[in-house]
Amino acid sequence: MARIGMALSGGVDSSVAAWILKQQGHQVVGLTLQMGHGASETWRAGSEVAGQLGIAHFVVPAQGQFNRQVVEPMVAAYATGQTPNPCARCNALVKFPLLWQAAQAQGCQALATGRGESAGACQTSALQGR
Repeated sequence: MARIGMALSGGVDSSVAAWILKQQGHQVVGLTLQMGHGASETWRAGSEVAGQLGIAHFVVPAQGQFNRQVVEPMVAAYATGQTPNPCARCNALVKFPLLWQAAQAQGCQALATGRGESAGACQTSALQGR
C-alpha cells in the first residue's frame, strides 16, 4: 500500500478520512498547516487525532507564505473596493503546494484531504506543478 500524506485538521472529515486510509492498509502521515502565530486548536486537534490513530504528525509552517500570498493581497484588494476570494488564493498558492511539499519530504506518494463525501488520495500527477 501507499504512504499517503493526510491534510489533518483534527475535524471530523479529515479524521475519518485518515482512519479509512489506515484501515485500507495505507501508511498515513498527518500534516497540519500552521497559518497563524502561537498555539492553535487546529494543531492540537490534528496532533490528538494522529495520536489516537497511531500515525505520525507534522506541523507545516505556513505563516509567511499565507501572509504574503493571501492576507496582503486581500487587504490591498479591499482597499481598492474589490471583493477578493482569499480561500481560492490560499488553496492554490499556499495550502496544497505546502502540504504536497511536506508530504513528499516525508516520502509520501500521494496527498489526501477529508474534503467531499469519501476519502480519496489525489495522485502525484494531479498535484505536481501547483
